[in-house]
Amino acid sequence: MSIHYKILCEVKIFHEYYLTEGKGENIFGGATQAQRIDFLFKQFSKRVPHIGNHFDFVFPESMKKVFEGYHLRIVPVYSGFKLAVGCKKKLMPDGTFVFSPIVTLPEELQVLVLLMPKLTVSQFSQSALNSQLRTKKYFSNDSSIGARTFPFLSLPVPARDNSIQYEQGDVADTGPAIVMFQNNGAADPWKVLLGQGYSSSADSLLIPFRSRYSFGKASSVTEAQFVLKDSNGVEVKSIQKADLAAFRSVSLDFTPEIPGTIKSIPGNPVNGETLYQLEVTGSNGFVKSHPLIFVDTMLIPESAEAVIDLRPQVANADFQMIGSDGNLPVKDALNNPKLPVFEIWLKSKTVFLKYRNDRGEKLKLSAETTGLLNEDGGVLVSENPVSLSYQPVSYQKEDSSFQVLPNPSDNPMIVIDEGKILAEMRVPVSKIFPLL
Repeated sequence: MSIHYKILCEVKIFHEYYLTEGKGENIFGGATQAQRIDFLFKQFSKRVPHIGNHFDFVFPESMKKVFEGYHLRIVPVYSGFKLAVGCKKKLMPDGTFVFSPIVTLPEELQVLVLLMPKLTVSQFSQSALNSQLRTKKYFSNDSSIGARTFPFLSLPVPARDNSIQYEQGDVADTGPAIVMFQNNGAADPWKVLLGQGYSSSADSLLIPFRSRYSFGKASSVTEAQFVLKDSNGVEVKSIQKADLAAFRSVSLDFTPEIPGTIKSIPGNPVNGETLYQLEVTGSNGFVKSHPLIFVDTMLIPESAEAVIDLRPQVANADFQMIGSDGNLPVKDALNNPKLPVFEIWLKSKTVFLKYRNDRGEKLKLSAETTGLLNEDGGVLVSENPVSLSYQPVSYQKEDSSFQVLPNPSDNPMIVIDEGKILAEMRVPVSKIFPLL
């Protein structure tokens, strides 16, 4: 019997850093997937690097034999990967052909693909400055822990909550649009973004059973209670912590006394039972709540940046990789398999541009930088933050004209000043950067 390898799905990882050009146009401005793929193809044609250069897409080491037994293969492509499966070709009574996996893929199968870093992305990728837990991202085509909208493997961006102290670059959903917190001190510090599919804090779910909880340098918490509740709101474990001095961080251990009583992935979860809620209350009014999914670090290493959990059959038909008859779906009379193309949208780090003279002299504004930068003691800082980008970008001035400014590298000198994230650059004297 001959083996035909057919594609079950493709996962495209769109990162704003590589997919922004011109006057700030980026891939997220494409209203349809076809438009976004076309934008991506243009970057490929120009040989622009892509986020796949920073990751290996691999099966967990301890599960490779299992997935090999199902004849599953990962095929890296520009800005992502394809998942292929070995199939047999079958002639149907109506004279058409279909393909079905040589080894039936069980409905409960979790095909886990790890994003393993080979180059750092933290310098140019959006991430939290002050997070209580060091969680990893979890993406899936399954909606049991929350509804997902095709083609996005991320959960919806959370609604904006005015009780939350947002950080620079955070995104929120206002209903009409996704907005980004600019941290610029304006009366309305939010910028409207194009598109809806951004990965956000909602995807930061994965955590090992043993971890640390950070209260931060300014903490006044000396007593805290950590209550873990399951998907039905039932308490499964409680941890008490107390000290004479305020906590900076504390260790937590939710390892179940009886294996399996606290669910983790990989496993065979049903109806979202791997989703837990950690409720934290502490002295001086400290209250936090964190949705969590525990991960078995014996199977999935802590060095993984994210886990993509792909299920052959799911409730939402748009995300199906295998039809209810066990065959790969066909979309036309030519028997071309229906290929779901999933997307993950990652934002760039958002920074204020900060320019110093390379010889320590004081800079002043020029005609080119007026309306974009502000001068403060001979240092020039942008009025608003910008998203880091690989390709040079023109920035819009107050008079609606555009100006190109020196662009930070993918490893910029990042400075944190009173909660603001700045990318500092040294520039020589020029027409754009005259001396004071």
